[in-house]
Amino acid sequence: MNNTLSQDQKDEIRRSILQSTFIMDITVRRLVEQGFNEATAHYLVSNEVKAFKQEIVERALRNKKEEEARGIAFIVVVLVSLAGTIFNVHSLTWTVAAMLIAGGAGYFAFRNKPVAGVLSFITFAVILPYTYTYYLKGRTRFINIELLIPMFLAIIPAAVVYFVVAFTVHADKKDN
Repeated sequence: MNNTLSQDQKDEIRRSILQSTFIMDITVRRLVEQGFNEATAHYLVSNEVKAFKQEIVERALRNKKEEEARGIAFIVVVLVSLAGTIFNVHSLTWTVAAMLIAGGAGYFAFRNKPVAGVLSFITFAVILPYTYTYYLKGRTRFINIELLIPMFLAIIPAAVVYFVVAFTVHADKKDN
């Protein structure tokens, strides 16, 4: 008599839950036909369902934390990138410091694909001051919402860098 579920049986239960075809009685009956005691089968299926639901909740919480970290990291990179432009600092030391901070923020924002995160945030940090300077050059008046345009112009190459690196260097990693 069986007392544990095989990995294939666990996968089948999880697959049926994801496909919304899971019915406890049918799953237990199927296990009884495979040699399980009915009480044992019910217990094992219940435990597998609980474990799978717990994994789903943990994955959702982890994804939420990652999204929050990405938002905070993005704000840090924007502030660091613009600080040099706002305070009229044009030294190589400041540029290197901004790149290091942006790289660190990119690493922590995209831990599952760190090279892509670091390179894209560094690209954004380097390009953003130039897009602001170019966009506002010679202008004395602007609407506050217009300040988002240079940021979006800097996001485009950073996103291209991220996706190119993510699909080449990190091609074997799966987003959870």
